[in-house]
Amino acid sequence: MMDGRGQGRAAGIASSRTVTRVRGLLLANLDALPLGAFLALAAWLSPSTARDWQLPYLVATLLAVAVQAAHWRRGLRPDRIHVALACYFASGAAGVLLGWDWLNRGYGELEATAMLLWVVPVGLCFAILSPAGFVGVAGAPRGLVHAASAALLVLACIAVAWSARHLGDPWPGAVLPFVLLFAARALLRAALVRSAAA
Repeated sequence: MMDGRGQGRAAGIASSRTVTRVRGLLLANLDALPLGAFLALAAWLSPSTARDWQLPYLVATLLAVAVQAAHWRRGLRPDRIHVALACYFASGAAGVLLGWDWLNRGYGELEATAMLLWVVPVGLCFAILSPAGFVGVAGAPRGLVHAASAALLVLACIAVAWSARHLGDPWPGAVLPFVLLFAARALLRAALVRSAAA
């Protein structure tokens, strides 16, 4: 039977493990914070003019920069799809601040397709310039990294076309393309990690 100090120590260890798990969960999902904040602010504010978009774009951009800085500080590779979303937020913020109404009108008309459009060039840059490729796994055979990057780029192009085809319908036009893109990236990443470990 445990005395009071033993029970207190056990409770402290359990509490410490819980804090560690929650911290790990938050850090693992940190990349989703800018997009979540952007969508929440857009829903809450219901922006109707280009100026109304200033707060959602600025908050999402600042959060995206903070998230990427936190990853860099921890020595983690940036998530390529979320880097593309950060580019979207930054360009939207620049459009509002610089008075580029045409850009924000275009983003408004394209909806989620505009976000997905950023994934293709950002993914291409990572595929060409990074040894970890678009998928973001270093150490795997170079040929497999290229093949996985090419597959993810093709899927990103398909996601853009699918999203454009379903403009105005949030589930097939926004949610489904992103879910499929993230799922494909996760499967490709798992396969590359296995090949890197072999």
